Amino acid sequence: MSIAFPDLCTDLLQSGRRVRFRAPGASMHPTIRDGEVVTVAPVLTRDIKRGDVLLYLAERGLTAHRVRRRLPGPETAFCVRGDALGSEEERVAANRVLGRVTSVERAGRELPVGGSLRNGIGALVRLARRIRARVVCFRWAECAPTLRATPPANSDETG
Repeated sequence: MSIAFPDLCTDLLQSGRRVRFRAPGASMHPTIRDGEVVTVAPVLTRDIKRGDVLLYLAERGLTAHRVRRRLPGPETAFCVRGDALGSEEERVAANRVLGRVTSVERAGRELPVGGSLRNGIGALVRLARRIRARVVCFRWAECAPTLRATPPANSDETG
């Protein structure tokens, strides 16, 4: 990225426009993979919530990380972290936030980005439960014809 790219993004987002660019790096893997095209939209500080992926200006340059929580204090700030293993949390002041990542282009399709990480995990847990229930039902149907009533192990069969 050129030196002027962060300035261009800042100007476009502050004027209410969206920006699209190829995002380098692996800190947001698997949500955003190295070299994928992301779309970033302007966002008001009051609308930022846990799970949003923010584009902000860090000392290392433009960075996109997920909001973990809003930090307490007199100045509005957020605790953010990349999705990749080994990513560390960092504090981002609200005045450094440029926008919210809304989508990523993967295999020719535009996929939404953001929302609560908890909601995503909840969806995975619900899916796992449905799969487990089907496996149990399948095994029950497989075993049902061979099942027969047996007395408890400690009962007296003469009674």
